[in-house]
Amino acid sequence: MAPRLSPDGRRLAVGILTREGNADIWVYELERGTRIRLTTDGPQTIRPAWSPDGTRIAFSSNKSGNTDLYWKRTDGSGEGGVLLSRPGDQWLDSWSSDGQVLAFQELPPDGTSGRARDIWLLPLDADPFPFRISTFYERQARFRPGGGWLAYVSDESGQNEVYVSPDSGSGSRAPISIRGGSEPVWSSDGTELFYRNGNKMMVVEVGAEPSAASLPRLLFESGGEFETNRWMPYYDVSPDGERFLMIRRAGATESTGAEQIHVVLNWFEELERLVPTDN
Repeated sequence: MAPRLSPDGRRLAVGILTREGNADIWVYELERGTRIRLTTDGPQTIRPAWSPDGTRIAFSSNKSGNTDLYWKRTDGSGEGGVLLSRPGDQWLDSWSSDGQVLAFQELPPDGTSGRARDIWLLPLDADPFPFRISTFYERQARFRPGGGWLAYVSDESGQNEVYVSPDSGSGSRAPISIRGGSEPVWSSDGTELFYRNGNKMMVVEVGAEPSAASLPRLLFESGGEFETNRWMPYYDVSPDGERFLMIRRAGATESTGAEQIHVVLNWFEELERLVPTDN
């Protein structure tokens, strides 16, 4: 679940779900093909986000009852620690490129009237503060590399759309997607914003002002064999912007009934194999 490439593109952090329904985070060395189990907290320890220097991973876990925010060193050493624990459920989205702020979506505690999911920001040296609170579902907050802006998804229009707003939490927002969009992921240089619309992968060129962003452009369309998710991006983009990392559903096996997940790194070669074209 929610694959995340390290800042240098050499490692992969991903949540792996067991047959029993528990989930923990594993870290893969892509060149060597090795892996370590980073967490053993369960029952749901998911949503990894790398620190900019690649030495720590923050994540969400419900090991204490509510879903709270934690961190651990990427080599598995040490015990890690708690980043935020409070009533309600806190679902991690991303880590700012300066390493100072985390973005997360909160499901308020029972009895909070009229609210769905809200986006909050957590400075590592201060208390969390709201970025977007409403009666709608706001989620999938992704900091722009280099700072300044935050992409997120809201259903305020009646369907999911991607927006960009100043990462300070103040100021106007700019709509990015057209006729639906979710799972925003920035390019490593912050000049492009990718998102999904069903099985379509779209891209928008974003300059200094998102309000002047380009029209969405179709990159490719799959046949539905790759996982998507309404709460968090189920793909990532390599630091050089040349490859997409996707999760492919292989289907249930006859012997165990378990679902097999394949990571696809060379997306464009895979796409040509699955969907041949004449040009």
